[in-house]
Amino acid sequence: PQHALVRQGSADKACGRMIRTLSSSIRAQVTWPNSEGLSALLHAHESPISKVLPPAWIRGLCDAPAVSSIRVGAAFTLIKSFSKDEVQTFLTLTGDANPIHTDTAAALAAGLDGPVLPGMLLASMFPAIIGTRFPGAVYATQTLAFKAPALVGQAVQARVVVVRCSGRRVTFDTQCTLVGQTQPLVQGTALALLVSGQPQEGQAGQNTS
Repeated sequence: PQHALVRQGSADKACGRMIRTLSSSIRAQVTWPNSEGLSALLHAHESPISKVLPPAWIRGLCDAPAVSSIRVGAAFTLIKSFSKDEVQTFLTLTGDANPIHTDTAAALAAGLDGPVLPGMLLASMFPAIIGTRFPGAVYATQTLAFKAPALVGQAVQARVVVVRCSGRRVTFDTQCTLVGQTQPLVQGTALALLVSGQPQEGQAGQNTS
């Protein structure tokens, strides 16, 4: 048992060193080994990394192109209409009991034209786009300003635009509007850490650049 603990300790240290090395490589944007070489590194001698990182991450690291391949100005959009049931599910999950989202009388009393979509539900479309288009992306920050309401059932469009790239750090301008209109409902800026700079095909976020 004592020898087993020693071997486990050595494996943990090796795992830590390898993770730090990979992290440094990402930050420095050094040239990655080819897919076969990196895959062999990650799995060599039943590397502890294969037990720490999810398989999807390992595949992403093996196949990830340089983040520098993202160009400023690239834009992605998502159009969605949220039903009453979807809004109720969101409210239940978050514990939001504000009646202006579900009760017409309460919404009218608040000076609205009817039940309105929760602002954070609209804002959740931004990470939906980024996370789907750039698998493995980690959200770092998001600023938000709520400008105008949208009624439950109205079609809304979220749009994210790349405004700055610095290593793995990519800054997006984020904005949500009613479909066919330009007045922002929600707007802000997002910062995400990306594994891959190549947008992936997916349901969330149509490339409009």
